[in-house]
Amino acid sequence: MRRVLSFVAVLVAGSAQAGDVQPLDGLWHHSSTMISEEGCPPALIEHMMQDTETRYEFSRPFHASDRLGAHYVMERVRENTWEGYAIRKDVTDAGRIGAESRLTLTIRSETEMHEDVTFNLATTGTRGQDLGMAGETCEARWDVNLTWRSR
Repeated sequence: MRRVLSFVAVLVAGSAQAGDVQPLDGLWHHSSTMISEEGCPPALIEHMMQDTETRYEFSRPFHASDRLGAHYVMERVRENTWEGYAIRKDVTDAGRIGAESRLTLTIRSETEMHEDVTFNLATTGTRGQDLGMAGETCEARWDVNLTWRSR
């Protein structure tokens, strides 16, 4: 099986500036709320909506990649707020798949962060069926609230 996988990402202007809030290091709880969804397989929705906890050690000053990873292109757009995206493309003998995530990350306080996420998935061949999709596209939008728990 032929497989080509590519990530398009560079970190752009992701560091905090004077006046931005520095989130606390430690254990953070992630809670997601679906806003809209069309064409996405149930297993993918279930995965996106799972409450989780993750331990973070943030750079000083805060850098958006500390939360999202280096595969996101992030830009600080105003005090305590970053916007960005990640694109993933995958090609196999079964077809192509392309995924794009766009989000706005807002640091509300040293113990609270918020993300507004838009996700688009497009497939060709049998890739969508393999993922449990009814059609060739999936679009979803959700909010993620992150709350600091402990050091």
